[in-house]
Amino acid sequence: RPYDLDMWAFKEDKTLLDKTTAVYWGQVTSPDPAMAGVTLDRDWVRSYGPESLSLDANTPVGGYTIIINVYSDNLEGGKCDPRVDGTCAFRSGELVEFYDEFGLLADSVYSLRVGTWWVVGTA
Repeated sequence: RPYDLDMWAFKEDKTLLDKTTAVYWGQVTSPDPAMAGVTLDRDWVRSYGPESLSLDANTPVGGYTIIINVYSDNLEGGKCDPRVDGTCAFRSGELVEFYDEFGLLADSVYSLRVGTWWVVGTA
């Protein structure tokens, strides 16, 4: 499996990977008021998860895109560069689960063995 997967969240009306508004490992909360209440609680860097993203009770539901990125595919933690390292990709079987205070809401499994970005869906 990839060694380090990263979770990103951003508003659907924003450009994919707009780091100024996204919530991700480099910015656990966003300065964008539209992302207020969205927090990356856990960025697990020594394996492929778990990572945890939370929306507080006052955060409007809907309009967020959730994506997963293969950040590293080796024990040293070096960032993947798929242009150089052909092994840097999902392996198939990666799992994302969505919970609320009552338990599991939904899950999604990546079934391909290619790529470094997975648009999981919207929340």
